Order: sequence, then C-alpha cells, then structure tokens
Amino acid sequence: MIKKDIEIISAGHTCLDLIPAFTIDGKVDKMTDVLVPGKMINMGQCVVVGGGPVTNAGVSIRRLGVKTELIGKIGNDDFGKQILRWYEEHEGHFKGIKMVDGESTSYTIAICIPGIDRFYLHHCGANDTFGYDDMNFDLVKQSKLMLFGYPPWMRNLIFQFLIQVAMATKLTGRLFLKTGCR
Repeated sequence: MIKKDIEIISAGHTCLDLIPAFTIDGKVDKMTDVLVPGKMINMGQCVVVGGGPVTNAGVSIRRLGVKTELIGKIGNDDFGKQILRWYEEHEGHFKGIKMVDGESTSYTIAICIPGIDRFYLHHCGANDTFGYDDMNFDLVKQSKLMLFGYPPWMRNLIFQFLIQVAMATKLTGRLFLKTGCR
C-alpha cells in the first residue's frame, strides 16, 4: 500500500503574474481616458508573483497548513526562473514543477485601472504543450486529492485530458476539477 502523505496536489496551468500599479489621480470613467496610443503612462511598482490556478489554489491551501504539492510546466527562461525563485523565497520547494528547454513560460499581465474592470493580457506558453508525460504520477500516487486547474486553457491537454482524469481518479480516489473559459 502506497503511503498517502500529501493531502492535495494542485496541477495544471502555471504562469507568472505581472501586476503593474496604475498611479492615477482623479476619477477614470473609461479605459481610453488612460490608455491612449502614443501616450507614456507613469506607473507605480510592478508586483511579480507565481500565478495561475496551480499556484493560486495550491499555495493558498498550503498556507492553511495542508500538505500540498504543485505539478506544472514552465520554460527554461527568465520568467520560469522567476517563478521558481518566487516559490523558493515565499513558499519553499515544490517537486512537481517541470522546467523544460525550448518552451516559453506562461505569463499574465493584469491591467487594473482604478475605477475600471480589470482585464488580462495572457500567454499560455508551456501550458499549451502540458500533457500526460508532464504529470508526476509518483506525487499523485502519494496524494489524497488532486485539483486540476484550467484544462480548457491547455491546448495539448484537451486530447489527453480523459486519460489524465481517469489516471488521477484511480490513484487518488478523488478529483476536483477547476475549469475556466477561454
């Protein structure tokens, strides 16, 4: 019998979040009041953090004291290295994050103009090639539950999705699936 010493695996879509601060005085009624072609906009500090459902859910659950491991795929590039650095500095080491050569790391730029609904500029990067071979099933076998985030945002995964869900459900006995829309 395999020891189930990990409570939750958070697997799937992994990215780097870039959140620049808009330093705007006064009321803004519409986006074009701020974002004008050819205009230089003075910005505040940019927050750079690990993101995507793997990080957002997995790290939040871990911070509640639940033994959690992450499984995701990033490129061997500056953004991928930044994600690993952020994990190490703020959350500790995760065994299931796979860094690969020849892939770009997914990132999201959150545009949060005060008074206007936020929107995102997103690059799926290595998530588009995430598949069965990128899963660390040794970790999954040790877990009691797997949370899988945003399969619709992972192009390659759509074809392999049913295989992964079946395998994860067989190994853990339970599966929570978090979907997003594209």
